[in-house]
Amino acid sequence: MNHVLVLLGRNLRVAVRDGTTISLIVIPPAAMVLLGLIALRGHLANALTGDSPIRYAAADAWIFASAAVLAGFSSSAAILMRFLDDRRSEKLGLLRACGASGGQLLSGYLITTFIVCTTVSFSVVVLSQLWALVAGQPVLSVVRWLQLLAGLILAAAFFAALTGLAATFMTSTGAFGAYCLIGNITVAFLSLSYGILGLLPFAQAAALVRAPLLYPSVVKLDSAGEILGTAVNIGGPWPGWITAMILVVWSAVLIALGAVRTTRASADWSLLESA
Repeated sequence: MNHVLVLLGRNLRVAVRDGTTISLIVIPPAAMVLLGLIALRGHLANALTGDSPIRYAAADAWIFASAAVLAGFSSSAAILMRFLDDRRSEKLGLLRACGASGGQLLSGYLITTFIVCTTVSFSVVVLSQLWALVAGQPVLSVVRWLQLLAGLILAAAFFAALTGLAATFMTSTGAFGAYCLIGNITVAFLSLSYGILGLLPFAQAAALVRAPLLYPSVVKLDSAGEILGTAVNIGGPWPGWITAMILVVWSAVLIALGAVRTTRASADWSLLESA
């Protein structure tokens, strides 16, 4: 357990000091917000029916909710990059020589990923509420804040589990680059809660974040929830608790697969050796 805590503390310090890591965490959600406010805001508002200020409030909330989910993935990718760098620099090999098991080392990165994902995504939500206050838009109630925090935690757990499994297969920065590119595109543009896409865990994570964040605006508009994807909609809107349970199952499966992969490979695989 001591090895996990040491690695956790070190990874958190790196996350707030290393410029490359910070860039990988911040740039994707920042780009999503800027692109959304500049290019998508008007289109989203025009797709809704109701009072103009409320329509724009709903569009803004959708943009920030999408950015919060994207921040979760970008944060997990940044920690994965640090994992690969540590492999190449033999730091993991040194910890391994000091008695740390493969599971302990991977757990250190998983917990780091979870903490960073939750913190960064929550920061995006706080920014959204500051934007709403400045723009005179509806803000979240205490109940919606709690629901939103639960959604962010579940999304962070999923991204941490996904990163943990991906980390067991990657050995190069080229593979990491492809993972980041595909992941960011998927989360930014394909995390919709419509039709069959709702089966994607990215869509489920997005729905759990959008529902409470958009509620103050959506509740005043006709059919806005369906248009903006505040619920997985396959054969009708799914209750939030069902979406949450499915995302928990996704996370559990990914964690189990990552654990199996780490255990089977610990004897002869270079995961914990220098690349």
